[in-house]
Amino acid sequence: MNNGNLEKVFITCGKDVSSAMALFASEWEKGCITHLEATSIESALEEVTLHTSEDKAYFILVDVNTESLSQAQSVTSKTWARNQAEVICFTCDESSTDSNDIHNQLEIPPQHRVQLFPIDCFGAVISAYGHVMTGFSISCVGFDDVYSILDTGTTVTMQKIICDNAKESPYSLYTGYEKLVSEGKQKSLTLTGVVAVVIGDIADPNIMEVTEACGFVLRGLAHDLDYIIHTNLQSDARCEVLLCGVLKEVAIANPFNDGNELPNFLKNIRG
Repeated sequence: MNNGNLEKVFITCGKDVSSAMALFASEWEKGCITHLEATSIESALEEVTLHTSEDKAYFILVDVNTESLSQAQSVTSKTWARNQAEVICFTCDESSTDSNDIHNQLEIPPQHRVQLFPIDCFGAVISAYGHVMTGFSISCVGFDDVYSILDTGTTVTMQKIICDNAKESPYSLYTGYEKLVSEGKQKSLTLTGVVAVVIGDIADPNIMEVTEACGFVLRGLAHDLDYIIHTNLQSDARCEVLLCGVLKEVAIANPFNDGNELPNFLKNIRG
């Protein structure tokens, strides 16, 4: 249990992540988020120095291209960020990217965690991290917990469920969860984990019922999946639940006998 109010500083290197973070910040109403755009190394270093504090969490968001990675390398090598950043989160297009190459270009140790996601799931990824320790939290969920769930897949999508009627929340949450699953199947993706965020007014007498309903639904549906539930409770906040679903590609099975050896008539044809 904690009271939140942890400031999260997002440093962006690259046009795509800077635009995406600017849009995200403009629509964010929960507080505790600062966006620093590394438009130049000098300005970034000055801004980072001004915002350096032990009671803040830091994220570096980088476009996966040579220029942006070089910019991020300069930021991490010349500031505290190499050791102090809680998470380094990268965005990229659909092209294949090796995280080892990113480590090498940033000149950071192999053990320093790097997450890689498509740019179209930017909002879902930042939401999963952004709500941590922002408002009052019933459970002590940290960035490591969010990282461990997001690391189970390769992309993230999100469903927002309005829970004005607490009695209807189990069905609404079930419907939201099933949408995560069905949308994944349409793209040949399977659900691997869920980060659930319960948002609401701390004085709302129904907030605990909604939180319990979230746990009830996930326990009933996510049998083999990793999931966490955390809360962001603030005054006058509308009761809703965010389901951030983590997905990865479905392994393609051998079409012959579900992976068993070829049937005899095909063996004969092949000689």
